[in-house]
Amino acid sequence: MPDINFLKIGTPEADSFPAVGHTYEADLGGDILVQFEYHSVNSMTIYGLKGEHKGFTQTVEISVMPIRPGIFMVGWQEENQTTVTHIEDFEKGIVYTNITLPGNKSLRLQGPFKPVK
Repeated sequence: MPDINFLKIGTPEADSFPAVGHTYEADLGGDILVQFEYHSVNSMTIYGLKGEHKGFTQTVEISVMPIRPGIFMVGWQEENQTTVTHIEDFEKGIVYTNITLPGNKSLRLQGPFKPVK
């Protein structure tokens, strides 16, 4: 079975991930409004901006895999064992997310994904 080619710091492909050095906002509906500050292809900080997640802040290790130009799969696991997988479409400004919460409850959400800085 071939290895999955996740982006790694220092590789030419890493430069193709447009989020590095920027902050993006995802409005996933209801009370879920989140910002993601991408430090590298391996690290980002999550900020909860609304509802029960307001004030949540956590820096996580991420894995980024290119799907095609402008579209990337980004995944991570949070300290409470929540697992998140995003499909981030930078061209169309939309994010699709699958979230598995502790206890195996799952959410499938999508919403606008836009740069804020």
